[in-house]
Amino acid sequence: MVQGSDGNFYGTTRAGGGTQTYYPYGYGTIFRITSSGTLTTLYIFSETDGSVPTSGMIQGTDGNFYGTTEGGGTEVDGTVFKMTPAGTLITLHSFDGADGSAPQRLVQATNGAFYGTTVGGGVNGDGTVFSLAIGLGGTSPSTTILGLSPASITVGSAGPVVMMATVAPASGNGTPTGAVAFYNGSNEVGTASLSGGTAAFSYNPNSLAINTYQITAIYSGDGTFAISTSSAQTLTVAAISLPTTATPTFSPASGTYSSAQTVTITDTTAGATIYFTNDGTTPTTSSAAYSAPITVDSTQTINAIAAASGYSDSAVATATYSFAPDYQLAVSPSSLTIVAGQSGTAMFTVTPLNGFSSQVSFSCNGLPSEATCSFDPPSVTPSTGSPISSTLTITTGAASAASRRPGASSHFLNYALLIPGLGMIIGVGARRKRAVCGLSVFGMLAVVALVAALTSCGSSTAGNPGSSGTHPARNKHSYCVGYDERH
Repeated sequence: MVQGSDGNFYGTTRAGGGTQTYYPYGYGTIFRITSSGTLTTLYIFSETDGSVPTSGMIQGTDGNFYGTTEGGGTEVDGTVFKMTPAGTLITLHSFDGADGSAPQRLVQATNGAFYGTTVGGGVNGDGTVFSLAIGLGGTSPSTTILGLSPASITVGSAGPVVMMATVAPASGNGTPTGAVAFYNGSNEVGTASLSGGTAAFSYNPNSLAINTYQITAIYSGDGTFAISTSSAQTLTVAAISLPTTATPTFSPASGTYSSAQTVTITDTTAGATIYFTNDGTTPTTSSAAYSAPITVDSTQTINAIAAASGYSDSAVATATYSFAPDYQLAVSPSSLTIVAGQSGTAMFTVTPLNGFSSQVSFSCNGLPSEATCSFDPPSVTPSTGSPISSTLTITTGAASAASRRPGASSHFLNYALLIPGLGMIIGVGARRKRAVCGLSVFGMLAVVALVAALTSCGSSTAGNPGSSGTHPARNKHSYCVGYDERH
C-alpha cells in the first residue's frame, strides 16, 4: 500500500471483485483504508480496463494514483492506469506485446514522466523498459475543445454520442500526445488516446434519465504540453418524441348554407378516435367521441381533435356553419294609428333570397276584442324570384253610447218631471183668480222645462266622464303591426 496525502492508505488486490469467466474470483480491485480500519472498494477491474493489478501504486505529483496491471487491456498484455482519490480510473496505455507485456511497478522521474519495466514482450519477448509522459512535466499551455454529436437524444437511446476532443498548443507549434478523459459531471465515462491532436470516445447514454448533463474533456498532458480542461458541453436527454395524429377534416367544410347540413368528421391516422365540441370550447379526450354524422341546422362552430395510441394528440380542427336567410320581409308602415270605427292597412313585401320559392303564410293575433285583422292574400309564393306582397287590414268597431255611465244630465230629467206637479199645485192655489189662464201658463212652462231637460240628455262637454259618442280624444285606439313567418 501507499499512504496518500490525505492520510489514508491505498492498495490493490490481484483478484476478487466478482465472478468472471476466466478469473472465477474476479480481476482485482483498488481499495482505500483509513488508519482506523474502514475499508472502501474504489474500483473493480473488468479485464477490458486491466486485470491482476500489481502491488505498489504511487501517488503522482498531481495528487492522482498511478499503477499497472499485468493483464487485461486492449491486447490483454497489461495496462498503465491513473485513478483519482475518489475512485475514477483512466487507462493511460494498453500494452500490445510489441512494446511489452505484464508491466510492473512504476516510478515517477523529476521530469514528470513515469518509468517501468515489463516481464515479457518486446522484440525478443524477454521484456522491455518504458517511459510514459502524461504532461505532469510539460509546461507549454494547451487548449482542449470538446464537441458532442449529437448533443440531444431521446431517453433510452443507445446513441452513440461521439465525444470528440481536439487538443492544440495554446500558442506556437507542436502536436500534443497522451490521453483525454471524458467526464459526465464528476464521473468519468471513458478515455481515448490522442492521434494527430484529436481523441474520440463513443458513449452509450441509454442509462441516463430525462435531464441535461454537463460533459467535459480533460487532457492528461505530455512531456511538452500541460494539462488542460475543455469548456462544459450540454448533453440533453429528452422524452421520446411521438408522431402527431393527423388533424381531423370536416365534410362539408365551413360555410354559409341555406338548409340543414349533415356534417361528417374523418381522420387519416389509423385507429384514431375523434373528440368534438359544439359549444365553442376546446375539445379534449374527455369530450364527446364522434361516432356518427352530426346534423347542423343552426349557426354553430364545431371543434374536433383526434387521438391514437402511439401518437400525440392532433391539432384542433374548427368548422363554422351559418345559414343564409330564405327571404327578407319589409313592412310599410311599421305602425298604424286607427280611430275607433275606422280601419288601417300595411303592406308586407317578401323578397326571396338564394333561390327561395316556397310559400310564406301570414297571420295576426293579440288584438283587442273590438278589432279584427286579415291578410290579402293570406299567403304568397315568390316563384319568379321577384318581391311579392300581401296587404294587412285592421278594422275597429265604433264606441257604443249605452256604455256610458249615468252623469249629471240625468238630474235634468228629474227636475223636468217635478215641474208639472209644481205647476198643478200653483194652479190650484190660483183657481179663484184667472184659473184657466194660470193653469195654461204653468202648463206651458212645464212642457218647456221637460223639453230642455230631455235635450240635455243627449249632449255634454268632452270633459264629462260620462260622455259618449265619437269624440276623437276619447274614442281612438292605436295598434302595433307585427308578423309571424312560416314557410
